[in-house]
Formats: sequence, structure tokens, C-alpha cells
Amino acid sequence: PTFILERKSMLERITNQLQQPDILLEANQTKDPIERFLLVLKWYLSSWFIAPKAVKKPLNPVLGEFFTSYWTLSNGQSAYYISEQTSHHPPKSSYFYMIPESNIRVDGTVIPKSRFLGNSTAAMMEGLSILKFLDIKANNTYTDNADSKEESLVDYEYYTLTQPNMYARGLLFGKLKLELGDHMIIKCPSTNLVADIEFKTKGFI
Repeated sequence: PTFILERKSMLERITNQLQQPDILLEANQTKDPIERFLLVLKWYLSSWFIAPKAVKKPLNPVLGEFFTSYWTLSNGQSAYYISEQTSHHPPKSSYFYMIPESNIRVDGTVIPKSRFLGNSTAAMMEGLSILKFLDIKANNTYTDNADSKEESLVDYEYYTLTQPNMYARGLLFGKLKLELGDHMIIKCPSTNLVADIEFKTKGFI
């Protein structure tokens, strides 16, 4: 329904995830791998706090639509962002973010699949983000290529981050509210550290 639409495209909405660069910069300077992992977790969790005051859904981008942006950070460095709608069915938004002077890079896709559940609607988020610290060496880490199933050497530390699902409640009756639900998984293959964050939605009672 149009009354729950936000006046911005999903391509711009993705930048909410990137609004805490100082935490990323701190993580990149942290030598202890566990402390670094916790800072990455803190950075990613903090991005999900940024949400519209009301239940609002960003506009669906059209195929080929793109959005670019850049920021001047507190340390004087610059961060750059570009995103594009790379598929229409299913909808798929692809993005690239980088702080070149700190060798921090984030690539990702957002693939929301809508479900209508009576008085609520759900966006099942099937995309994946990959955070890379290009100047932090990995410890002989191997990763599986999803297409070829062959192992290849990765010489930098990286993290894979999934997204929680989103639920808009109260479409037909009751108060409109937005909830995050289900699991969000963060992994660092080079350190074998994993975080499984579960967002518990409220029941009907």
C-alpha cells in the first residue's frame, strides 16, 4: 500500500548501513582479531538502528537505476558509494562502498522477497554483504567459490554479513509498526569467528 512508502529509493536506503564509518576505521586499526570482530559486529548492528520514525518502505528502483554518494569522514579521509538496480525479477540491488586510504571495502547485494501475511507484510532479505580489510593479511584462509566449488587463496581478512528479515505489522487493523526478525549471521573465515544474532518478533498476544 502506498501509505507505507518512503520517499527514497532502496538504492539510497542502503546507505543507512554505512552511517557509522568511525567504528569501521577503529576496527581496521585494532590488532586483536577478536576485538576487531566485535567492532565489526558493533558497526553492523548500529546500522539497523537507523530507521524511519514511521513504518515506511523505500521505493522499488527501476532496472538500471543507480545512486552515487561520497562522504568526508571525521579523520579527513573520503568514502565513496555507488549502487545499481541490477535485476528486476527478482529485484536485486548491488552496491560498492570504499574508504580507499584505509583499504576498507564493502560489496553487497540486497534481494528482498515480499510476502503478505494477512495483517502484515514481510521482506525476506536474501542478500549478502562482504566487508574487506584489504591491508590486514589473512592466515592462509581458503574460501569456496559458489560457482566453481574450487578453493582459492584469499590474502586479506574479510567478513560475510547476512541481513535480518523485516516485518510491517498492522496493515489492516491495529497500530502500524516495523519489526526486524529471524537470524543475522556474521562470519570471518580467517579467524573462524561467527556471530548468530536472532531478532525475536512479538507474537499476537
